[in-house]
Amino acid sequence: MREQQIMSSLAQSVPSDVVREIFKHHSTPFQLSMRKYGSPITAAFPWYLCHVCASWRSVFLSMYQEFWSKYVLDPYSASPSLRESTIAQTQFFLQCNEGKPFSFKILAYIPMESICILEMLVAESTRWQDATLYITDEQVEIISPIRDRLPLLNTLTLDREITFVLPALPTGSEDLFENAPLLKHVTLSFLSTWRINWSSLTALRLTRRNEGLLDLLPHLTSLEELKIPHSIWESVTVDSTVSITLPRLKVLNVSELSFLSILTTPTLKELSIELERHSVGWYSLPSLLSSFFSHSTFGLQRLTLKDCNPVALCVILPYTPQIEFLEVGHSIHCGGQDYFNALTCSTVDQPLACQLKTLKVIVTSPLGVAARPLIPLIQSRTTEKPESVQPLQNLVFVLSGVSRQEIPGLEAIERQCMASNVQLRFEEVSRDPPIETWIRLL
Repeated sequence: MREQQIMSSLAQSVPSDVVREIFKHHSTPFQLSMRKYGSPITAAFPWYLCHVCASWRSVFLSMYQEFWSKYVLDPYSASPSLRESTIAQTQFFLQCNEGKPFSFKILAYIPMESICILEMLVAESTRWQDATLYITDEQVEIISPIRDRLPLLNTLTLDREITFVLPALPTGSEDLFENAPLLKHVTLSFLSTWRINWSSLTALRLTRRNEGLLDLLPHLTSLEELKIPHSIWESVTVDSTVSITLPRLKVLNVSELSFLSILTTPTLKELSIELERHSVGWYSLPSLLSSFFSHSTFGLQRLTLKDCNPVALCVILPYTPQIEFLEVGHSIHCGGQDYFNALTCSTVDQPLACQLKTLKVIVTSPLGVAARPLIPLIQSRTTEKPESVQPLQNLVFVLSGVSRQEIPGLEAIERQCMASNVQLRFEEVSRDPPIETWIRLL
């Protein structure tokens, strides 16, 4: 007891500005999980910081930006006691926030027995900045009080239950997000019948279905980022004689290739194409890309091709002399060797991608012989490069379910990178989708 008193006295003597600097190193969103095991939330909220002494607790509770500006909830399931604790902690967060703007992320659909948590957040909608919600049609009515009460909302991520037949919104709820004057970034599972001030958006990402996008595109005049998913159940038919210009678009992520035939993007800087082998457009990708690039003049700097026809790279590179970052996917179906051969600079032919600084290879199956051209590729872009070619700086392997041992000749590649002053890095990722993806499919 005596030792605790001494420690408390010493803690009390530490100046508050020093305590504040210490606490900044523990900054984290206010994270709550209603499941006992396997939660995607990994960082526990540092409650212990406010248990040292009264003065430290006062500093802790006053640090809005570090601890009380972001709320994250994993609501998957809970026992009654855990549910009650989560409700109480949510109330505590809102009290400590003291009426300031805040952002929140709900990682799954909230069970109806815990719906009062959603109701508490809805009651504070005038303070929302960034909001991530998973909602059922039954819960659309519960969030209806937010209508005309979103003055600060800047970013919205909304995942709504989806079925084989896309459901319309409950009558009268289409305009819940229409009057949000600062809303610029929107992510939706599908468009449905939401009414949003589309012309003011700078980012629109669709995650699962693209129906309705074709009619919406002409209204997205301020858009700088667009993600178009591939619809699982049907492909979109577009009129190739139609032309839609997105004058400010800088980032395009596309899985539904038919959209490329109608888009003109004069300011595009980053293009990502994700296409499954043998899906619609796999074999026609080179001709689609040739058409897309021929009527869009821009200085593309970043390109990602995931599981795409390798011929597509050879089509793109002549149109993209300023490209600095290239990410390509290698699987047993895609010719990684063809990718690497296309990028190897020749002393005879005109080099392609002369400004390339970073090459990123996504490896989902053993590289095998596909790795053989890597060393001459590195040499041709460093120690033996033509004068017109900038030196390669980074080589990154993204290992998805593959080990380093499945990259043949890795030691030789490492030696060549060291001799050529190329930084070699490895990133390991799981093949499984994030746990919240599984949650929303349940």
